Amino acid sequence: GAAYIRHVNVKPIVTETKIVEDKIIVEGVISCCAIYTAAAEEGGLLSFQEEVPFKSAIDMPGVKIDMIPYVFAGIQNVTYEKASQREIEIKANIECCAKIYKKYVMDIVSNIEEVEIPDEVKDMPSLIIYIVQPSDTLWKIAKKYYTAIEDIISLNDIEDADNITPGMKLLIPKKNFMRG
Repeated sequence: GAAYIRHVNVKPIVTETKIVEDKIIVEGVISCCAIYTAAAEEGGLLSFQEEVPFKSAIDMPGVKIDMIPYVFAGIQNVTYEKASQREIEIKANIECCAKIYKKYVMDIVSNIEEVEIPDEVKDMPSLIIYIVQPSDTLWKIAKKYYTAIEDIISLNDIEDADNITPGMKLLIPKKNFMRG
């Protein structure tokens, strides 16, 4: 028999999860391992291992059968005592938490149209230094070089997009694609 309990380890193992209407059913085993000092006539340290089945239900309003549950189980408040010369009583609370995922199938690209890139764009260098002319606006420059106004603004640290002056030098980035 057990004279003195040295250590008890309790670990939950989830073996099955099942979704029913507004609930997740969790089944598993609690693996219990105890190390104890044997009674004087037996002597030494001994251990025993036992698996105790458990079943629990987690209320989760709105959960559906086609959803994917991820269940985590933990142990809280483990207590143990020698119930008799041959029995150890172990009490533990199982805490089950769940996350639910739902698969969605969606079209991300709905329409692709291949367009021919004009030769003047293909032959352009990847970066152009442009000198602003008297009638220029950022919109006209971006349109001429097939790029975005925002790219010109950020590349040149322009604070006021409406205030570009003739003679100002701008770096113009080339876009690698055309929008159709």
